[in-house]
Amino acid sequence: MSIAAPLYSYVDHRVAGWYYPWIMAGATPTSSPLEKKMRTVKASGYDGLGTSWWDLVCFYQERGSLDQVRQLAADLGLPLTGFTFVVEGWAFSEGAGEKNAMLLGKSSLDLAHAAGCRAPCLVAPFDKGDLRIAAKRFRELAQYADHLGLRLGLEFIGPTPQLNNIKAAWEFLDLVDVESAGMAIDSYHFFAGRSSFADLLALPLAKILAIHIADAPADLSDPAIDFHRNMPGEGELPLGDFVKTVAAKGFNGYWHLECINGDDYASEMTAVAERGLRLMKNVVGRSLAS
Repeated sequence: MSIAAPLYSYVDHRVAGWYYPWIMAGATPTSSPLEKKMRTVKASGYDGLGTSWWDLVCFYQERGSLDQVRQLAADLGLPLTGFTFVVEGWAFSEGAGEKNAMLLGKSSLDLAHAAGCRAPCLVAPFDKGDLRIAAKRFRELAQYADHLGLRLGLEFIGPTPQLNNIKAAWEFLDLVDVESAGMAIDSYHFFAGRSSFADLLALPLAKILAIHIADAPADLSDPAIDFHRNMPGEGELPLGDFVKTVAAKGFNGYWHLECINGDDYASEMTAVAERGLRLMKNVVGRSLAS
C-alpha cells in the first residue's frame, strides 16, 4: 500500500509590512499582505496556507468582504489550512473584560468562517487562574464554532504556567467536554512545555487539529526564543522524533512550517518560503521515509 505524500502548509505572521518592533530589533519587515502571501506560497510549492487574525482583519479593512479570500483560495487551489488567534483575557478576566474577550473570540471565529478556515485555534492563556472557569468559556466558544461548522482548537504554549503541554491541554479539553474541540501542537511548545512522546502517542488522533513545525536551540529555558525560532533543521530540537511520533498515530493532515524570526521577516517572503520548504521537506520527508 502506497503512503500518501506529506502535505505542507506555511505560516508567516508578518502582515502588510508590520510585526512587533521589539521582536524585529530595529529591522523592518517586508510587506506581505494576504493576497500576496497566498500567491507567493502557492508559487513556492506549498499545499496550503495557515493564516491569522491579523491577516484577515487587515484584508477586510483594506479590501472588504472575506468571500474574496475564500474565492482566491479556491482559484489558486490553496486551502487555508489553519487560523490562529489570540484573545487577551479570555480565560480568567471578569466583568467587562470577560464580555469583551468573548465578543472578540466569537468575532474571530466569524472571520475564520467567512474566509473558509475550518479549524481555528485559540492561543492558551499566558496568565494563571481557575481552569474550570477557562473551560466554561472555551466551551462557549467551541459550541459557537460548532454552530459555524468549525472545529475550535487550543494551542498550548510551552512557557506559560498552566496550559503548557499535551497532558495539561488534554485534561483541559476533558473539562471543556465538546466533542469537536481539539488542539494545535507546535513542536517548539511541545519541547518548551516538556510534553512527553508517551503523552503524544496516547492523545487521540481526532484531537489533533493542526501540527506546527519550528526549530530552536536545545536549551529552551529563555522564553524569548518563542519569537526567535529557527527553520526546521537549523536548530537543535529532535524534530525527526517528533515527526515520527505524530506520523505513527496515522496523522495525514498538513505539516505547517511556522516562521517566527525577525531576520526572516526582514527578508523577502519568497526566498524565506522557498528555503523553509526545502528544509521542511528534508526534516519531515526524511523522517517519514526512515
